[in-house]
Amino acid sequence: MSKVINWLRTDPGGTCTPLDVLPVRRRMFDVFSRDDLLTWWLIDSGLTPAQPSDVELAYLMVCEESADVNEIERFRSQRLAPLGLCA
Repeated sequence: MSKVINWLRTDPGGTCTPLDVLPVRRRMFDVFSRDDLLTWWLIDSGLTPAQPSDVELAYLMVCEESADVNEIERFRSQRLAPLGLCA
């Protein structure tokens, strides 16, 4: 995820300050889909192959909200399983 944030920043060599976080997060969701960001975060965090609890953590970290069981299973079956990233 830090690689995504650094790529989206206007000054990639700078350090991320609290004032940068909100605009960068909004821009991330403008550029990438939520599923792309969740997949990227799971891979970057070393949580693949992912279990349901890993996907739940990804939702909390990336989307700042919890996901219901149906959403977690949808993401695992439609996004992670075809990539071979499900545990």
